[in-house]
Amino acid sequence: MNRLEPAQTLPQAQPSKRGPWRLLWLAAGLTALGLLLGVLGLYLSAWSCPDLSSASLSDYYWDTPALWYLNLLPGVILIWLFYFLTGRCWLAYLASALLLLGLAAANYYKIQLRGDPLLASDLALSGGAPAGPAPAPPASDHPAGPAAVRAVLRHRGGRHRLWGAVLQ
Repeated sequence: MNRLEPAQTLPQAQPSKRGPWRLLWLAAGLTALGLLLGVLGLYLSAWSCPDLSSASLSDYYWDTPALWYLNLLPGVILIWLFYFLTGRCWLAYLASALLLLGLAAANYYKIQLRGDPLLASDLALSGGAPAGPAPAPPASDHPAGPAAVRAVLRHRGGRHRLWGAVLQ
């Protein structure tokens, strides 16, 4: 029985060999990546308007501290939120990058195509359009009614192979 004892007991937990520097590196890295996402969003918004000078708009962004907080802080908050939810650095960065850069790219292309920025009300409209073409109205709602359908089918040569019993 002594030979089976190592297989039946759980292994003892080993202390982490990485030390406290790992946590400091993780905090600095995640914060820097979140700031990078905010900076990329700022540059995409500065280069999106063809009517304004992108260099002067970018300088204005960097001279206004409120825009720093409004654009850089959400990236940091989202990357930390996703890190605490998933426990994976790469997954936290991927999720926050897809969300933030997706919104920045949508804003960029909307300004390029229509000339107005992406608003919160635009996000509410994203699910409003039908997925495919509009369905055709039923034959009974047609102005000519079912009588027109019967006349067309009779003109084609008598009984229709599927609706023959219904139309006669």
